[in-house]
Formats: sequence, structure tokens, C-alpha cells
Amino acid sequence: MKVRCFNRLPKAYLTYPAIIKGIFKNKKVSAEQIVLPDVSYEVAPCLVQPKHLVTYNEICGFKNDGYIPAIYFAMRAQILHMYMMTKENFPIAVMELIHDKNQVIQYQRLNANVAYKITCQFGNAVQTENGILIEFVSFIYEQDRIVAESKSTYLKPKHKDRFKYLNIKTQTIAQWRVTQSLIRRYAFISGDFNVVHLHDLGAKAFGLDQAIAHGMWSQASMMARLNLPAYYDFTVSFNSPLYIGQDVVLSLSNSDNYLFDRQTHQIYVSGHLKT
Repeated sequence: MKVRCFNRLPKAYLTYPAIIKGIFKNKKVSAEQIVLPDVSYEVAPCLVQPKHLVTYNEICGFKNDGYIPAIYFAMRAQILHMYMMTKENFPIAVMELIHDKNQVIQYQRLNANVAYKITCQFGNAVQTENGILIEFVSFIYEQDRIVAESKSTYLKPKHKDRFKYLNIKTQTIAQWRVTQSLIRRYAFISGDFNVVHLHDLGAKAFGLDQAIAHGMWSQASMMARLNLPAYYDFTVSFNSPLYIGQDVVLSLSNSDNYLFDRQTHQIYVSGHLKT
């Protein structure tokens, strides 16, 4: 396996020309035809800037308590995903993919004053009835010990899924509105300036009704309100686009949790928590 090393996180915007060029790639491939690059991207030391972490916590709803939420590193790893999809021989155009699932595992509390290492590599490519799934697997190290990990699964869809609606009794945990200000601030803090998040016209160009929230912001906003322990395994599925301006409800049913529309009960994100 090739290893590409960085002494700091690369800049996300440097991938944008290749992402735009990739829109015209339009290759028809199956999972059986896909050979994912055998490469690992590593960032060490990965130093967390206090101001950056404080702003991230405020946008997502986490407490500023001297610890780093594991999903913060999953967000940072997405920059490596962008580089791996544009700098390596990746067979699918980035803009053809949607974020389908995301898993975050934290093995201990992550002290904000520690230098960490991030590694990221491709997982599996799987053909499903909904399309092709591509996995990215990331690990967070403190010295030589894995302290957190994440798996991001992207889908090249065949068709639009039917929306799901909440029809069971659940316990309401929190309610809030998805504002344009929050999503734009998240774009700056994460480096994810995908046009579908920033402007209605950009979103409509890709078949959406209007601009949508980042999936990683939606998951982080749920996690911030769940009072998570030091160890947890939290996996979500992104069920439908969460449009900016919607009022959402977070609710629980045993170990399952749902982020859904306050009026229609349409589910945007469904999660499962293991502790």
C-alpha cells in the first residue's frame, strides 16, 4: 500500500477544479469493475486549533469542555476523502456521490491538548439495489494507539429513494431550526463548500429543490444533544435531504434515534447508538 504523508491537513479548495472537471466524467461502472486505489493518506501531527474547535462546537451544539468530539476528526477526514477521490485513480465523479451512511466510534475521551494522527484509506466497493456504495475508513491515533475511528459510506445512486416517515412512539430530546447562517458557518469551518449547501440555484442544478444541510453537521448536531459517554459507536443513515429552514425534532426509541421534520414527520437522519 502506498502511503501519502502530510504534516498538516491539505486545503480542501485545491480539489475543486478536479471536482468540477469530474462532472463530465460520466462513466458507467459496476462495483465489480471498480478497483479502488491501494493507498493510505496520513496527517501527523494533526494539531487542533483551539479557536477552530470552539467555533465547531458552537455551530454543532457541543460543549466547550476541553475535549474533542470524535466526529470532529471525521469531519476533518472528509478533506482527505476529497483528495483521494481527485488525486488518485478514482473511477467515479465526486458530484455523482451522496453521503449515505456515517459511523463514528470513540474509545476514550479525546483531550484537546494532545497531538493526534489521522489515517484514511478506501474500504469496500459494493453493488446494491440502490447503487454502488464506496467506503472510506479513518483512524485517529494518540501515539500508537487507536482512540477513535470512522467509516463514511458514499452512494452512487440508481434512483431516488422513497422518503421514510416516523410512525412509532419516541421520546423527544430536542427541537431546533436549520438556519442558513449555521450551514454557511459550517461550510467555512469544515471546508465543504459544495454548492448544494450554499445556494438554492446550485442545489437545483443537481436535482434538489433548494440548498440542503451537510450530513456531517446533521449527525454532529444529533450527537451533541445525546449526552454521549466516553465510549460509543454511533452510526447514522442519511435518509433524505434536510433543506435549510426546516424545523427538526430529535427523538429516541431505545438505542435508535431519529432526526425528523416537526410537521410532516419525514425522517432526515436515522441513527443507532451502542455504548
